[in-house]
Amino acid sequence: MEILFKYTNTLGVSGFFIEPPTPAKLHVPIWYKNMPNTIDNQKKSGLSVDNNMATNTTVKNCSPFLDGLTSGYMYCAPADIEIRRIDNTNVTFKWRTNDPFITTHQEVQHPGLPSPVEMTDSNNSNVIKWASPFTIITPKGYSCLFTHPFNRHDLPFRTFTGVVDTDSFEIPVQFPFQMIVEVKDILIIEKGTPVCQILPFKRENWSSRVEVEESKEHNKRHFKYVSTIVRSYKKQHWSKKIYE
Repeated sequence: MEILFKYTNTLGVSGFFIEPPTPAKLHVPIWYKNMPNTIDNQKKSGLSVDNNMATNTTVKNCSPFLDGLTSGYMYCAPADIEIRRIDNTNVTFKWRTNDPFITTHQEVQHPGLPSPVEMTDSNNSNVIKWASPFTIITPKGYSCLFTHPFNRHDLPFRTFTGVVDTDSFEIPVQFPFQMIVEVKDILIIEKGTPVCQILPFKRENWSSRVEVEESKEHNKRHFKYVSTIVRSYKKQHWSKKIYE
C-alpha cells in the first residue's frame, strides 16, 4: 500500500521547503537510544534477581513500546518555534518567517474542554494548531489516525487525536494541540521535533463478544510465554511492520 503526501500551496513559498511526514522509525528519541538494555547495566539478559517471573531487561527490550515509537509516519515542527511569556496569563508563539505555521481555535469552539494539566496559567486550555501544507492521500477504504507521538511524554505539548478519512478528504489536515507546561520565560520547540504521528489503517466493521476461558487453556498459553526467558513476545508473537 502507498500513502501520498501531496504538497498543497497553503503556506506560500516557504511551504515548499517544509519536510513532509517521514517514517516514524527515523525519529526515535535520544533518551530511548541511550537507555540501557538491562537493569543496572547487567552484562547479560536473564531473570530478575528479585523475581523469577520477571526478566532483568528494561523497556528498551519491549517490542510493543518500540512499535509505538516507530509505527506510521511523523510530521515534525517545520521551524524553531519560540513560546514567550508576556504577562501572567498569556504567551506568544513566534518564528523567523511570515508563514502561518501555527493557528488557533477560538475559545468558543471548545467550551468546557479541560486543560490537560493543572496549572496557574488560565490560558492553558487554549487550543493551537500546527498548520501543514500537505494533503495526505490514502487508497480507497483507508483512513489515518492522527495523534500525539506515541510514548513521547517528554514533549511540552499534547497533540489531539483524530481520525480522518484521507481517501476522500482532499485538503491538508491540521494538528490541534495544547501546551502542558507552564512557560516561565522563553521555551523553544526546535525544528524537527515530532508533533503528530500518522497511522494509516483499513476501515472495517467490527463486532465484539465476551466468553469465559477455561483455566487449562489460559495456563497452557501462559506457560508457553514464560517458558522463554529473553524476548519471549518478540520470538513468539511479534510481526515486523514496514513504513517507508
